[in-house]
Amino acid sequence: MPGEDQTLKRELAKIAIDLYLNHLSDFEENKIAEKLKISEDQFYLFFKNKKQVLHYFYSDCIVQYRQMVRDIEGFEEATLEEKISNFIYMMFDIFQPNRKFMEKTFDSMILLRIKASPFQREVEKVFKDIADSDYSVSAIVKPVVTNPLAFEIFARQFFLIIKFWLGDNSENYQNTMALVDKLVSFFAEAVQTRIPEKALDLFKYVVIDNVHKIKIPFLDRFLK
Repeated sequence: MPGEDQTLKRELAKIAIDLYLNHLSDFEENKIAEKLKISEDQFYLFFKNKKQVLHYFYSDCIVQYRQMVRDIEGFEEATLEEKISNFIYMMFDIFQPNRKFMEKTFDSMILLRIKASPFQREVEKVFKDIADSDYSVSAIVKPVVTNPLAFEIFARQFFLIIKFWLGDNSENYQNTMALVDKLVSFFAEAVQTRIPEKALDLFKYVVIDNVHKIKIPFLDRFLK
């Protein structure tokens, strides 16, 4: 369950989003505080300014995801594909009530920022946690997949999926669901395949360990 401060911050974000979308002239720190019946000084205990309240919405979506995951029995035993899919679909469910707000702010606040947003850093941590908890990734691929730069790339790709979802007018967002299924399936297959490892083992055994034994003149002279 969220703590009292977290609940209050969520309420402030909810009010701020409503004012931003429907009563922009009242989108001010004192008005946000007044709607929640707290003083402006109390508002500043939680946020520096009204813009930070809007940014909090995005970061809090990750907090809500983590709270939901803790309630899923056996989540730790889920496959890599299931964990990534669950993250994306659960985030869509969390986003949905504020889709209109995201349509207006996602590009400027998240997608097109040069410096990573707090939301991006939180998404990167989610992908890192998923990677750290999974043992099915190929040993050859794992150093690449668990590199900090990879987490940044994963986050940016996730943002492109969100952008696609925000523009998806298909029934129940079927186009987005199909895209997610195909992308996640492809990614999981690519990082879990043991073909590179087996190919390396075969090369080592046949060429390096046994080339001199099987007496292939060309290879023998080449490796010498």
